Amino acid sequence: MTILKKKSIRTRICIVCKKEFYAKQLYHKTCSITWGVQIRKGITALKRVPITCLHCGKISFRTPYKISINKRSFCSYPCRYNFDKINGKWKDENNPNFRNSKQIRICPKCKKEFEVSKSTTKVYCSRKCSQRRNLHKIGRTTEWKARIELRKENYFVVRSAGSKTCVDLIAIDSSSVRLIQVKRETNDVVHWNMYKEDIDKLNKLNSPPCVVKEIWVWLSRKGWQKKVINKLEEITDGRK
Repeated sequence: MTILKKKSIRTRICIVCKKEFYAKQLYHKTCSITWGVQIRKGITALKRVPITCLHCGKISFRTPYKISINKRSFCSYPCRYNFDKINGKWKDENNPNFRNSKQIRICPKCKKEFEVSKSTTKVYCSRKCSQRRNLHKIGRTTEWKARIELRKENYFVVRSAGSKTCVDLIAIDSSSVRLIQVKRETNDVVHWNMYKEDIDKLNKLNSPPCVVKEIWVWLSRKGWQKKVINKLEEITDGRK
C-alpha cells in the first residue's frame, strides 16, 4: 500500500526561472543564490545616487548610506590613493611610516619624556621600565599566596600594597605580631646573602618583644622557605 505524501509547504516556484524547488528557509524565494543576488542588485540599483570622482571626474553610483559614511567620493581605490598623493595627505611628516617622523611620549612608569617614531607602538622609555610592570604583578601574586597561608593559621593579615616599606605583610593573632617580607625566586636554592639589605632594614626596625620579623621566599618547586630574623633561625618547609 503506497502512502501519498502531502505536498510540503516549502516546495515553491522560483520567482525568476519559474522552476519548482524546495526552500530550506521560509524566506527563500529563489532556487539558487545567483538568482537571489541578481534580485537584490536590482532592488539596490533603484536607490543608488550618481556621484563624481574627485580625482578623474568619472560618474559612478553609490547608495545614500555609503555616501553618508564617506565624506569624499572616488570611483576606485587607485583614484583615492593618487588624489591623496598629489594633495600631500601622506607626504613627509604626515606619513606615519616616514623615517624622520618623530613623536614625544611620556613613560607611564618613570614619567620621563622620550622620542619615538609615530609608527611604533612603544609605550615605555626603556626595557627596565617595562620589566618593572611585570615584576609588580609577580610580587603581588606572591604576597597573596602568603596571605592565604597565614589566614589558614587564623591570623588577621594586612598587606602593604606597592612594597614601599621593608614589610609586605603584617599578621596578628592573640599572642604575637609577625612582620613578613615576601620574595620570589626561580632557583631551587635560596641564597640568603642576596637579602642582606632587607635583613638589615628589618633589624633596624624598632618593635616590641612580641613582634617576630621574618623573610619568606617562594620557590616554584619547593614551596616556602622561611627565615626568622629575630632569632636568626632558618625554617624550611616542603611543598605547599
